[in-house]
Amino acid sequence: RMAAAPSPALTPPPGNPRFPLLDSMRAIAAFAIVFTHTASVTNFNSDNYFGQFTARLNIGVALFFLLSGFLLYRPFVAARYEGRPRVRVRDYTRRRVLRIVPAYWVALTLLALWPGLIAFWDGPWWRSYLFTQIYYDELVISQGIFPAWTLSIEVTFYLALPLLAIAIGRFAGRRVKVELALLGVLAAASLVLRFALQGAGGGYVLQNTILAYLDWFSVGMALAVVSVAAWGRETDSRVLRTIVERPWVPWLLAAIGFWIVSTQLGLSRTFFGLYSDRAYHGEHL
Repeated sequence: RMAAAPSPALTPPPGNPRFPLLDSMRAIAAFAIVFTHTASVTNFNSDNYFGQFTARLNIGVALFFLLSGFLLYRPFVAARYEGRPRVRVRDYTRRRVLRIVPAYWVALTLLALWPGLIAFWDGPWWRSYLFTQIYYDELVISQGIFPAWTLSIEVTFYLALPLLAIAIGRFAGRRVKVELALLGVLAAASLVLRFALQGAGGGYVLQNTILAYLDWFSVGMALAVVSVAAWGRETDSRVLRTIVERPWVPWLLAAIGFWIVSTQLGLSRTFFGLYSDRAYHGEHL
């Protein structure tokens, strides 16, 4: 019996493998976001010893941004390094729209009708449908589905990525070190902006846009470059060989980092707590 053809939504772009374990990472990120929100409304984050850890499960946002940077940029890089035709922007855009917009619009509408979303119909509700609610004063961010502020940033990245890929490709060509350096510049510029805005008092709209989170996407994009350049010969690199042979090493380093962020920075356990400059920058880094 012939197996059914996979859904086009699950088919990777030409010349690119599918990374099934990254679906697991996406699931971890999603559960982390759900858990930290539910633990917040039940006061687990603030009242329980383990709340210092569950309050930091907003790390799921960083995972989502990094995964987007890796998975979406890799086809552009692979096509350039392997001499194949450039990714067709029309196909790329159609996949992004079909993957995100219909499900989000349905969820937004149903939740607005029942049980209702705070202040949704009182304000410019159409902003939530257009993913633009983050570009106004900070109170509007909580309008509609509150965690969707991250989805608005994702949509901005979707729109910017083809242009970024063309620009970086023009400068870098197939030179891995040059491309990684350019991505490092993007990340550094994003961090400089975050430091400048927070140092000037914070609370700016720009702090909730892609400009202040481009470093996370850039890390994923850099991993995509490494993935293409080292594909099939990972053991040539001591670092990659260690990751392949001892995958517990990066997990251990991640756990140590998570412990530091959860216990050593004095971060608030509530969503709307006040951040010191040290805590604001420390958590993000």
